[in-house]
Amino acid sequence: MFDALFESHDLSKGDSFEREKYSKLGSDEFHRVLRAFGYFCLTQENKIEFSRDELGQIIEESLIYAGETGVKSSDFVKDILITVPIFSKDGIYYKWSHKSLQEYFAAQFIYLDSKELQNDILKHIAFHNDNTAFFNVIDLYRSMDPLGFENVITKKMLTDYFNYLNESYTNFSGQEKLERQELTFGHEILFTKIPFHPESKVNNPGELFRILRDHIKSKNPRVTIGINVVENEADISYIKIPEIKKTVQSLIEYHDSLKVDFIKHIKKVNKKSDKIELKLTNRKPYRVSDRKNSILNNESNFSKTNELIKIFLCRRGMQVIDKEKGEINLDKLNSRMTSSKSNNLLDY
Repeated sequence: MFDALFESHDLSKGDSFEREKYSKLGSDEFHRVLRAFGYFCLTQENKIEFSRDELGQIIEESLIYAGETGVKSSDFVKDILITVPIFSKDGIYYKWSHKSLQEYFAAQFIYLDSKELQNDILKHIAFHNDNTAFFNVIDLYRSMDPLGFENVITKKMLTDYFNYLNESYTNFSGQEKLERQELTFGHEILFTKIPFHPESKVNNPGELFRILRDHIKSKNPRVTIGINVVENEADISYIKIPEIKKTVQSLIEYHDSLKVDFIKHIKKVNKKSDKIELKLTNRKPYRVSDRKNSILNNESNFSKTNELIKIFLCRRGMQVIDKEKGEINLDKLNSRMTSSKSNNLLDY
């Protein structure tokens, strides 16, 4: 893609025409600077539009990182506007011609230039509080280095999952324990008893979010609430459970889009009993946790809590990690990494 851009402006003018680059950089050197530039944009909240001063500063940093300290940032700006037009000017602002270009060069930087920081960078963006903003970059990186993606991102996700299984709900046992762990690994879950009335100013979804605002631990949470999940709210004790995704849930869903075999779907469930009774205080949030003395975890309420979670969060289906298949895949990843370390590439 880059080579076509780099050469096309000259070739379009005829065989004898060669536009001199203001920066005097060849294709490889120019590409190296652009990779750094794309990544530095990524570190600034994926920024793609800049003032003239901002653009000059970030290009200066990119030239230094790429070892091209003899090139003026102003000349490089001219090149990306005129000679290799991957940037355009819109009024007083300068921006990437397309966001996908910035993401491509950022992914290339991580793959080719990040050296010993590569694994840390991959983990940082994959498990970032706003990781979905980086999924295009992650996907591009995966296309360049699928084994590296699995060895770092997939392995960490599966390792974190099995650590969660081993370290949480230690006072409980059985299939219901595993089901609870599957449901809570990727979600922060809060129960609140509040009846909804369409015309009410105090009993509506907005009021529920206000009540929960100071109780949600996730940063930049994506919060939604199912309305009318059952025909009669009284049948579920007027309890509401908003969907609050943890960072890892987005990664689980991303892996599901890759058609891996260790993600399974928990489908929408219909209420099993005529009525689920939980005696909770009105308008008080109850956090679903592994505390043994939680009202949600006593012997009569544990399975009810699981059922309510599924009624609210699985209404469109929920992707979770399959324990058995996940274990097989993690073992394969660990074996592959052990094998690669034991191979002596200098043994000749």
